Amino acid sequence: MRAQISALATKSKAKLLATPHILVSDNREARIQVGSQVPIVTSETYGSLNVSQQRNIQYKDIGVILKVKPRINEGGLVSIELNQEMSDYYTTKLYANEDQIIINKTDVTSNLVVQDSQTIIIGGLIREKISASNTGIPWLNKIPILGYLFGSTADDSAQTEIVILLTPRVMKSMQDVSDVTSEYTDRFSNVGIEKGKGKTPVGEINKGLKGLPKKE
Repeated sequence: MRAQISALATKSKAKLLATPHILVSDNREARIQVGSQVPIVTSETYGSLNVSQQRNIQYKDIGVILKVKPRINEGGLVSIELNQEMSDYYTTKLYANEDQIIINKTDVTSNLVVQDSQTIIIGGLIREKISASNTGIPWLNKIPILGYLFGSTADDSAQTEIVILLTPRVMKSMQDVSDVTSEYTDRFSNVGIEKGKGKTPVGEINKGLKGLPKKE
């Protein structure tokens, strides 16, 4: 698994969306978001001659949103209530020639039982994106009826699979907390993010997969 992801990242076939780390108390819920908020029109009221149009707007969280609620059991087992959401948006004209926001969302909710420091993988979250493109001679390919003689239309389809890796670590003492804090401090002090590209080096992906068992 480690070698496969490293190879995909090298060939730009894999992208690390986020590497959130949360410290949470037993039986308490924690939430982390990497993203932004977009305004969504929930209702509209059209006024009379003397009353202006009114819109009610609600802000929607988008991006990578992780919610976890762990329960520590005997024997080092950790029961986890997990909700992971990944979303983005685009604009389109639905009516009245106004831009409307459409949200794409991939969501998973699960209850898991994991051994302390064991990494589990959640996969199968597949998203398909279809886009249309027009090519041809400018202006001439837009002539009604005859435009197809000067251009062509193609539909491009792309599928992406989102894979979630989750590793719970039980902090049994303040020394454990200090050790984990030092570990992440040292790790990110040596990270060299490529400027302007927003990519994480393959070496950092390998560090994130440190807890995965190697394939025999």
